[in-house]
Amino acid sequence: MSKCINHFFKTGLILTSLVTTSVVANEDQTKKDLSDIQSALQKTEAELKGQRKSIAQMRKDLRAHELDIAQNAKALNLAAQSVKENEQQQREQQAKAQQLKAQQAKRQTLLAAQLKSAYMAGSHDYSKILLNQQDTAKIERTLSYYNYLNKARIKQIEELKALQQEIADNQAELEKTKQRLVALYDEQKQRQQALVKAQQERKSNLNKLQSALKETKSSIDYLKENEQTLITAIEELERERSEKVELLGLQSSKGKLDWPTKGALRHRFGQRKHGNIDWKGVLISAKEGSNVKSVQN
Repeated sequence: MSKCINHFFKTGLILTSLVTTSVVANEDQTKKDLSDIQSALQKTEAELKGQRKSIAQMRKDLRAHELDIAQNAKALNLAAQSVKENEQQQREQQAKAQQLKAQQAKRQTLLAAQLKSAYMAGSHDYSKILLNQQDTAKIERTLSYYNYLNKARIKQIEELKALQQEIADNQAELEKTKQRLVALYDEQKQRQQALVKAQQERKSNLNKLQSALKETKSSIDYLKENEQTLITAIEELERERSEKVELLGLQSSKGKLDWPTKGALRHRFGQRKHGNIDWKGVLISAKEGSNVKSVQN
């Protein structure tokens, strides 16, 4: 009987040792998993920090480029307004040139009529004047008058021609200015389109980065949840291992420990209680108020 009991306690010791070894192995693996999780968490948090920094810089760049776009839009509007003003000046100069041409044509017509009258007035030669005994003084006065008028008309026509030339020169200069303004407008427009396109790309990149940031946050939450789960598991394994060690320590003290208190042993461990139920401990009959000692004590 004693051999069977010794064999039972030896077998129990071996099984307890195996269980403890299994617990330690699981604890080591769990700690390794925890270390991997914490390493990944640290890396992901660093990535999150970098993403936040990039987003802040990108938003700063967006604000700066919005100012560039606004300033260029203002310059574009000014260029467009300058082109319109130039075109208005050209139209005014063109209308003025048409008026001058009409005045020139009218004065040329009057001059032609005067020249014709002067020619007819001066068609008498001296022989006819002597033969016809015409009033030469009157004829000379008439010719002098027409000559004066003709010179005045010619002067006016020359002034009109000079003014028309000035207008033509101004129109040519305005056309050059218009070409320069149109070129400037086209340049500003192309720059504006490029700025707007680049800004749209920046906004798209910012949206992508913000989406990546959300994913990174989700990953961090997931890793933290797993970290806490593993920490709890390690605590459970450590507590389980501690309990196994405590039980293992009692095997060597079998038969050497004091009874919890003094008294008559009423029931033993494993003794049939009733039916198929056995006693899971011992029952000692002791005096009321007796001190009870624990195994730890």
